[in-house]
Amino acid sequence: MSGSYETQEKESKDVESELQKKIEMLARAEKKIKKKDQQINNLKAELEKKQQELDSTKNKPNKVDQTNNRNNNGEEINKDQFLELQKENEELYQFIEQLKTENENGEKKLLEIKKKFANQLLQSEKEIENLRSEREQYSKLLEKEYEKTQNIVNNNENNQKNNKKDQEKEIKKDQANEKGRNENNQKKYEELESERNNLKKKLKSKKENLKETKEELEIEKEGKKKLSKKLQDMKRALGASSQQLQNTSINNSQLIEQNESLEKAKKKTEMKVKTLEKKIKEFENKIESLNKECQEPNTNINQKKLHNLEKQLKKKSTKLELFEKKNLKLENDIKKLNTTIKIFKKKTKPTTSKKGKKTIKSKNEIGLEKKVTELSEQVNNLNCQITDLKKSKKSKKANDPDEKSKKSKKSKKPNDTDEISNINLNNTKESNLMNKMLKDLKQTKDENSNLLIKLQKSENAKKKSLNEINRLKQLVVNFKRIEEIILKSIILNPITGGSSTAIGIFNNIINQNDDGDGDGDEEKKSKKK
Repeated sequence: MSGSYETQEKESKDVESELQKKIEMLARAEKKIKKKDQQINNLKAELEKKQQELDSTKNKPNKVDQTNNRNNNGEEINKDQFLELQKENEELYQFIEQLKTENENGEKKLLEIKKKFANQLLQSEKEIENLRSEREQYSKLLEKEYEKTQNIVNNNENNQKNNKKDQEKEIKKDQANEKGRNENNQKKYEELESERNNLKKKLKSKKENLKETKEELEIEKEGKKKLSKKLQDMKRALGASSQQLQNTSINNSQLIEQNESLEKAKKKTEMKVKTLEKKIKEFENKIESLNKECQEPNTNINQKKLHNLEKQLKKKSTKLELFEKKNLKLENDIKKLNTTIKIFKKKTKPTTSKKGKKTIKSKNEIGLEKKVTELSEQVNNLNCQITDLKKSKKSKKANDPDEKSKKSKKSKKPNDTDEISNINLNNTKESNLMNKMLKDLKQTKDENSNLLIKLQKSENAKKKSLNEINRLKQLVVNFKRIEEIILKSIILNPITGGSSTAIGIFNNIINQNDDGDGDGDEEKKSKKK
């Protein structure tokens, strides 16, 4: 799974990098086109200036009137002056011809630049078409990858469902095994207690013949220390079980509180039913008054009103019957709940978890919680129906017609744009679509990672349950070790008697809460339960 995600991430990154490169190429082409547009505009401006200069030279009046040898003011001119003027005219004509040649060269350059610009536009259009084809290919690839990821998600969902079913089966098996083990442990504990009582009787009879020795006392002291440690561990386990009993009592109190809230809701519904009955009585009184009016002549309108009121009364009576039936169901459910809570208080036994802090809910607790939630939902539905009835009454009282205003929508014509801007818009739309596809891929990846995290959590829960089972197994092993230690102490100490002997010390360790009357044993039994 992790390898497929890494390959998909690499492919998506490669696609993103290629798209960014192509977008940068388009931006560069647009910049080049803008530069060439500026160059053309500059050349056009220069040509316009030169044409204006030519027009100004053409429109200027001649300085010399050659026929009459007079200037513009009508004064006579000498030959030297005439020749000078002719030279000036010739220089002007040469200058005009130079301008014409420059103009022709400028027009040629313009044509060449236009051709180059047209070729560049064609090349850019071809590049844009190639980019579109490549983007279509990438979009197809992305669609295929999206389908693959969807298939992976579906497979993950199916695997998760199957894992849930397997987990439920394993949990049921573990619960059944735990019950069997608890019963076996209780039986073994009872057997050990009976054996211990028998040993006490035997030890009391042997106390008269036993004597103290130094070597035996040293051995017995070491055994005493070991046994005291093990008994302290047993006391801690008993304390954990008592905490679990307290937790079960808290859960029972919560169920009782929920039952009380349901009873309050039931009382509220009964009050609402009473109000409905009062309103039905009011309707009946109105009908009787209308019947009296109908007995008089010309009362067609009153008869129609009477028919309408009778229909309304029938509808409301049917609704009232439904409410009464639902209230009866609620009462029965609450009675059943009370009985189940009482039984649950008597029969519930705690199930230990790690360190005796957390409690595993039994099937009875889960069933009771479900019943409580169902009853609360029923009460809420009844409240909703009552509110709907109130709203229907209010709507019947106020039957004013509603006026709806219609707004006309004006259509706007789209503005005309250049070809290049249209191409850029299409490119941006395509890039946005690609980005959306990439976002969807990322979302699917995140969902897959969340699914993996959930699976890991379920596996951790399995491990915890297995650890609890192993802990119970270790408790059974500890019981067996205690049996072996008791037997060894009996075998190793067959000699002396008295209250300070090994067996007497052992009895004092076991019966720390015993006064000699057997009270300590009963206290330990109550703690174990």
